[in-house]
Amino acid sequence: MEVKSEWVPVAVAAERLYDYVSNFANLKVVLPEQVKNFCATEDECSFEVSGVAKVRLRMTEKVRPTRVALGTVAGESPVPVGLVLDMTPEGEAACKARVTVTADVPFMLSGMVKKPLEKFVGELSRQLQQFTGEFHGA
Repeated sequence: MEVKSEWVPVAVAAERLYDYVSNFANLKVVLPEQVKNFCATEDECSFEVSGVAKVRLRMTEKVRPTRVALGTVAGESPVPVGLVLDMTPEGEAACKARVTVTADVPFMLSGMVKKPLEKFVGELSRQLQQFTGEFHGA
């Protein structure tokens, strides 16, 4: 299953957005409060979703400044999930971005999973539109 957002305008340069989203430490800022025990390194992060599961993500692709992709670590997730952020420069101080989430769910579960994924993708898109260029901890 694949869920994509529309291309949304972001009021910072693609390079600046890329620098932010390619740093796993910044992911903690956008995660919901149900997420606990967040740990990050340069290429991986892990966290627990209260009452659901432990999740471990790894950077799978970085193309400066147009793409950052991450996915679950093989063999450590019952459902392989991927998230891609594509960015298109729009001058020196703006860009457009699109979020894509893929999940390898059985067809019978796709109806239950689609709405939450769409909500998640929509929320990430809204957060990207509001991004001001501030870095985590800055």
